[in-house]
Amino acid sequence: MSSNLELVANFETLEEYTVSVLANPSLAASVIGSGSYLEGTTVSLEVIPAEGYSFIGWSGIELLDSTDPNPQFTLEADTNIFANLQYSGPTTHSLALSSNIESGAILKGAGNYGHGASVLIEAIVQKGYKFTHWSDTQGSSLPENPARVNIRSEMTLTAHLEEIIITSINQDFDLTWLESSWLGAFFKSNNNWLFTLNHGWVYPVGDSDDSVWLATPEGDWLWTSKNSYPWIYKEDEAIWYYYSPHASSVEKSYYYNSTLERWLNFSPPQLP
Repeated sequence: MSSNLELVANFETLEEYTVSVLANPSLAASVIGSGSYLEGTTVSLEVIPAEGYSFIGWSGIELLDSTDPNPQFTLEADTNIFANLQYSGPTTHSLALSSNIESGAILKGAGNYGHGASVLIEAIVQKGYKFTHWSDTQGSSLPENPARVNIRSEMTLTAHLEEIIITSINQDFDLTWLESSWLGAFFKSNNNWLFTLNHGWVYPVGDSDDSVWLATPEGDWLWTSKNSYPWIYKEDEAIWYYYSPHASSVEKSYYYNSTLERWLNFSPPQLP
């Protein structure tokens, strides 16, 4: 005689956990093993030290062998794991700086530094050029200038510059007055020439908000800054001029020549 047999299938829901594997220091190695896994999964870890570093052990979880660079463990909860390394390479490195246009910038920051040093580099761009980016020998690019770099090996960086081509004045401009807090009011033409109330036509060169080189239609170069204006440096004469905003008008501009020690007046070009 037979009877019915009832079978019941029981299922257990497995939790999903996250494994985060980090190198310490962060740039000292590549690590493998981060991800999301089901509870009870056997997770494999791997650490690949960067040049000059050696692996000294794991932390964050109890492993059978914390010094094994390729251990495994059974996942039971969210886990943060650190691969700890120590530096064993050279203690000093050289930082070399160059420019793609030799006379286009004064470079600051080259030298010998201790491993891990944070160094400020700067390309002080000369008139007629503009900075675009830094590059290293591996082709990586750094857009900031000044920029801060961490020294972990021998390093060569190149400042990339472009020559500024000053076109003829384009008098097709936006008929809207703009205002500089220190240089005054101006119109801007479609090819970057400015018509300023104080100084007539000028062509600004440079990316700084606090200082500027100004080319004139006559080919002169002027320099001024937020802190020095209304003092203006005229490069071809190597003379500082003081512009008097109170005595000047749109018909006459008054400048004090610091070498001759006397006031001069000019009639700036007018809008057509």
